[in-house]
Amino acid sequence: MKGMQVVLVAMLAVSIAALTQAGLEQGLLILVLFAFSSRAYFLVRDLSENEDREGYEKQMKIVQTFTVACALLSFYWPESMYFNAGLAICLLFHIMATQQAKKMAKNYID
Repeated sequence: MKGMQVVLVAMLAVSIAALTQAGLEQGLLILVLFAFSSRAYFLVRDLSENEDREGYEKQMKIVQTFTVACALLSFYWPESMYFNAGLAICLLFHIMATQQAKKMAKNYID
């Protein structure tokens, strides 16, 4: 869970850098990605506390759908270093969140 927090802080830093260097649209989009990723973090954390698997999966689908939509927007700004870095960090975060959720599910089954 600590690694996920570090990745979220990195995403926030990239969002601030994009706001100041690349423009309002890109910075705000990465900030929204940060908000959705933060929601995913809280979903994974809550999953470890109360095992509401069905609610977790439904809400995580929304988060993942939005992340994929933002990834498709990267074709609109292919030259933007900050936007692409933000997307890469976001995808790294979602990989970590998925692995953590699978680990918790495995521990719950065992």
